[in-house]
Amino acid sequence: MSSMKLGDQPPSIVWATRAGPYHNPYEVYSFSSVRFCHFIGDRDYAAIARTRSSPSLGELMAGYASWEPVASLPPVSSMASALDGVGDKTSFLQNCTTSPLTEDQAQQLSRTVERRWFYQLYLEGLPAWGMVGTEGDPVAEDPNEVQPRVFTKSFLRVTLDDLGELVKVDLVSDPASLKLIEAGVSYNFQLAIEYLRVVSSNNKGEKFDQYIDHEFFSSAIRKNSTINSLAEAIFVILLAGNVAYKLWKHTRIVSNSGDVEKGTAPLLRTDSTVHKLDPEEVFAPPSRVGLLAVLVGNGWHLLVWVFVMTLYFIDTNSLEYGPGGRLGIMVYGYAATSVVAGYTSAFYLKQQQSREGMESCKESWKITMIMTAILVPLITAIIVTIISVAAISMKNIGIMSTQVALRLLILWLCLAVPSIIVGTYLGRWNQTNCGNPISSFLALSIPPSKNLRSKWVSACIAACIGGILSLSVMLVELHYMMTSVWMYHWYKYLLVSWTDLAVLLLLVIITGSTSVVWTMMMLHTPDMSRSWQWNAFISSASTGGFLFLYSVYFFSRDLLVDGIFSTIHYFATMFLVSLGAALVCGAVAHYATCRFVEFLYSNIKAA
Repeated sequence: MSSMKLGDQPPSIVWATRAGPYHNPYEVYSFSSVRFCHFIGDRDYAAIARTRSSPSLGELMAGYASWEPVASLPPVSSMASALDGVGDKTSFLQNCTTSPLTEDQAQQLSRTVERRWFYQLYLEGLPAWGMVGTEGDPVAEDPNEVQPRVFTKSFLRVTLDDLGELVKVDLVSDPASLKLIEAGVSYNFQLAIEYLRVVSSNNKGEKFDQYIDHEFFSSAIRKNSTINSLAEAIFVILLAGNVAYKLWKHTRIVSNSGDVEKGTAPLLRTDSTVHKLDPEEVFAPPSRVGLLAVLVGNGWHLLVWVFVMTLYFIDTNSLEYGPGGRLGIMVYGYAATSVVAGYTSAFYLKQQQSREGMESCKESWKITMIMTAILVPLITAIIVTIISVAAISMKNIGIMSTQVALRLLILWLCLAVPSIIVGTYLGRWNQTNCGNPISSFLALSIPPSKNLRSKWVSACIAACIGGILSLSVMLVELHYMMTSVWMYHWYKYLLVSWTDLAVLLLLVIITGSTSVVWTMMMLHTPDMSRSWQWNAFISSASTGGFLFLYSVYFFSRDLLVDGIFSTIHYFATMFLVSLGAALVCGAVAHYATCRFVEFLYSNIKAA
């Protein structure tokens, strides 16, 4: 290691955070699995490693559990003064030599090259990536010879502005340094640090902005997709309004043909041309109302959480929050917004229990509160446990450790659970009947349908069409998100933009409108008046199923993921995302339909 005078300022440390296959970005291993020596002496290595503070919750959850010091550099802030002017360069060279590789070490290093392993370095909050090696030597006499070779020299290029601020970090491997991997051979690894001074920029976010592929995220396809989704939303809204107007008009005609107060109106008559929907039957609590309250409450919680996080992260880069910073903020945000789940589920359950003229609902609000609190965390814990078991079998360091699990449990008990309890009491205290009292509603008279005879057929058709329409709104945006998260995780960071917020709002509009249309059509079917709330929820919750089917298609067509762990991780994660989408869409559809049916009944007047 070359000696450097660091002065009174602490040195700048180059940290290695992870290594792993390029095509499997969440298969994470320590940097020491691809390097068998240190550029820093063993004594300094241990001392510097102790200076690193414990990883945050977000870092641990994102797989940044291992921070290994790679190199000790002169303070970045002091290097600008050492450079004479713009365009001036200076460099340092650090090296280390391994012991002769054992057979196991040589095989391990060869496997990393064959699977195209990358490794990630961090300097002052900015990442850089480098390849471990490659198969074949482009400068050899026979470039087509396929044998694993390792890069023994890399250039770490540090760019500073004239104010001494770090603006860019690049890591470039030298093709001329490729060495054939063999057992019993020692390798001398070199890291050349080059400093370059450039003109300063007034844009403070430029150094983070370079990690965003704006051409990729600013594609015209995204804009056109948003416009198409807006047109689809307008069409569905007009369709819902048309169906509602026809039902209201039919009921008015029937109401005007008789004397409702004397009970002689055709509105109260049952014959082959009139299908009477008695409000006491329509607004009776659905079966398993407690379970429906739990699902609706968690759905609204997830929707509010996604909406708040989208607003918070709009036009920002995840690097601004540090490694795993976004994930940590999302976890705390989920716990803080848990009051929405408690309030919504308690409000709905109390409403069903207090309907005038209705038989008392026997569901316990305490059991509903407990189920609301544990539903999503329990499913998430099961899925994370499956992923962690697979990670342990692969010796992957990106696992849910006991420390992380304990932190999450404490956060859930100290923040999420109290929020749900407070929300539950607020929901029960603030509950009021929506619209007019049920006793003031007249029966809704609609013509019976000749096509929708079977409630099961009707429900399946509604689920298919509702799920496909909702998925079509976010399909293009979903593709860009999944591409960024699953394919370009190493060097392209997800950019949350106003387009994402627009797509979220359009999804809410189309989901609600579609559910209203299908609920009105299913009310034509006999024996559907008691199950319309569940049908409304399921008709749009099916979006989660179609989303999971799309993830299967994306996996088979676009991803190059290999290995058992990465496959389990992908499908387990997408199952959890699909479940969240089902709860969100189902909750929106249920609310829109409930409000619409109550509005429709409250506006039926007798002649």
